[in-house]
Amino acid sequence: MTTNSADRLISRYVEGAARIGDYVVNQARWSGSVCTWDVTSPDLSKPGSRRALSTMAGPGLYQGAAGIAVFLSELHAKTGSLASRRTARGALDYAIRACDELGSCDFSLHNGRVGIAYALTRFASATGHDSALEEARHQLSPLFGNENRDTGLDVIGGAAGAIPILLQLASSLDLPAARISALALGDHLLAAARRRPRGWSWPSPVRSNAHDLCGFAHGAAGYAAALLELWAVTGEARFRHGAERAFDYERSHFDVEVGNWRDLRSPYWSMVLRSPTRLAERRAELRAGREVPRYETHHMVAWCHGAPGIGLTRLRAFELLKNPEFATEALVAITTTRRDLAAPQSDYSLCHGAFGNIETVLAGASLLGEPQWRREIEEWVDHALMHISDAGRRWPSGTLNGVPEPSFMLGEAGIGHALLRMAWPDIPSVLFPCAPVHHAAARPNETEILRTLVRTEEDLWFGRTKLAFERLGVHVAFDASLADTRPVLALEATIERLVNEDLATNSADSAAPRCGCLADASRVDRAYFHATCSLPNYIDELIDNLRRPERQTIDWENALLCFAPCAQIVICERDWDTWLDVTPVNEDRSAIPPRASEMAPTYVLYRRNNAMQRQRAEPFAAAILAVIQGASADGITYRKVACAIVASTGQAIKAELIEHLVREQVQLSYAAGILTIVGFGAGTETIVVDPFVDAAVPKA
Repeated sequence: MTTNSADRLISRYVEGAARIGDYVVNQARWSGSVCTWDVTSPDLSKPGSRRALSTMAGPGLYQGAAGIAVFLSELHAKTGSLASRRTARGALDYAIRACDELGSCDFSLHNGRVGIAYALTRFASATGHDSALEEARHQLSPLFGNENRDTGLDVIGGAAGAIPILLQLASSLDLPAARISALALGDHLLAAARRRPRGWSWPSPVRSNAHDLCGFAHGAAGYAAALLELWAVTGEARFRHGAERAFDYERSHFDVEVGNWRDLRSPYWSMVLRSPTRLAERRAELRAGREVPRYETHHMVAWCHGAPGIGLTRLRAFELLKNPEFATEALVAITTTRRDLAAPQSDYSLCHGAFGNIETVLAGASLLGEPQWRREIEEWVDHALMHISDAGRRWPSGTLNGVPEPSFMLGEAGIGHALLRMAWPDIPSVLFPCAPVHHAAARPNETEILRTLVRTEEDLWFGRTKLAFERLGVHVAFDASLADTRPVLALEATIERLVNEDLATNSADSAAPRCGCLADASRVDRAYFHATCSLPNYIDELIDNLRRPERQTIDWENALLCFAPCAQIVICERDWDTWLDVTPVNEDRSAIPPRASEMAPTYVLYRRNNAMQRQRAEPFAAAILAVIQGASADGITYRKVACAIVASTGQAIKAELIEHLVREQVQLSYAAGILTIVGFGAGTETIVVDPFVDAAVPKA
């Protein structure tokens, strides 16, 4: 590109940003020395109505005064606009006053104190007013020491968004406490992670997700990015490990055919759960035997959800870790994003619009050495400016129904900020802030630490199996061919191979010393692993719970019982738990536990709170569950279960007591989610004990 062409483009970007700046300044609502704006919000009193309301902007960065101040500060720094500077100061003063309403654990970058502190530092950088730096320190101080109280967690709401900014502010404000706070937030995120075989994810406060979310704003990519920044600054291997496991989780939700990661939100159930009336209607429909909509796979292409935001995290991971797998994933994300930008646009916002998406393509062009991508974006922006600015239109925003507004993440202030960054790429990105990494942190023994972390994670799933195998003289090691797969999945594959080899040996040689023990010793861990990997989506569990009648309303005399979805019992031939707990490590390994002579060790696996649970069942409970599992899919009444239990005891004991205990256990199992009710029948079975014999028998 010639110098004249480059100058012309820069001039176009600056003109477009200045035009937005004039609009934003003129829209400000002043009260004395402070100002804010009117923004657009959905009418939450009428979910699903798509009715937009005009409300006063809050103090935050996302849709509030602080975010608009960031844009106006940068505009002043690059153009000298005094109106922008004055309005930015008024907006920040408004945000500072409103901070009294924010709590001492509101770490949110986009809606809390961290974002306001960041906006103050950008104003100080643009104007040279060091008093703003002192005010930024003051805004952060209530947060320090409260890191484990953060409940927002994700990039928009809490720790994941705060960590990179706190690492920046620790440097720019000369504030070591900010770095300490970022470290504490990182450990808080690690403690909150949901650790699954296919990777780590984080729970969302919204119940309408099919699974824990992917994506940058609210999902695993954002958490991974925060942890990776901590690793880059500190060299602490635990943060790298957590980031890589979060990336693993997202890979399990990648759709090859569309080149994107699934959007795991359910708009339908989000609407239902916001309305008590609609929720009650869905519950009534389900209990009447009618079906309701379930989650259907869909995708989004935006900074907040989907390829653009995820692509930014993979670019940064490739930059820091040099793993080509991240470059490959970034390229897929960029391809999907470029394809989306080529289509007509109805939203130009940063959060879920076009100007948020161009950030990914520009970052990829720089890091991956693809200058044609930047030229492509320059042409796209120039065309957008002609279409919008030259025609005197307002930029369609990310608000409900695309209503234009001045906010940063949803409106024109963010678009103006993106235009300034097109002209001056040195302006810091708010969409993907990175920690200041001046040199590689010392990483002594990182490889060994990472191996230890992997072994600890393996033990969550196969700790008892590994211990039992070692006691039996079988060392569990990775197959060389599995070295490039995820660690827990690789371990499971290794255990399956050892079990199959052992079974084949015993099939050919009945005198083999272990007698097929490897399969039995690993049976519970393997069942739990596979049940967790195949866990249905959360919407299905929500629907199941809505369908289930309350325990106290059930006609237990006639209820037909069967196992709940995902629930199962696992029966071992030998008591491995007792053997492992009482057998010394150096004892003769051929002394395997004997086969159970009476009630075999029984474990129950069931789903609760979006996770698989497992516990060993007491003999009486195990006998009840075994009878129910052996019944037909049409279900069985608790009285028939009691009949079977009495018949199996071979002793003349009080039938009424057995019946009472069975009913009590059945109700507890129902409450725990192990059992469900498939219908109602005639509960007329009775139990008669013949006083002349020692056996209790059922009587029809």
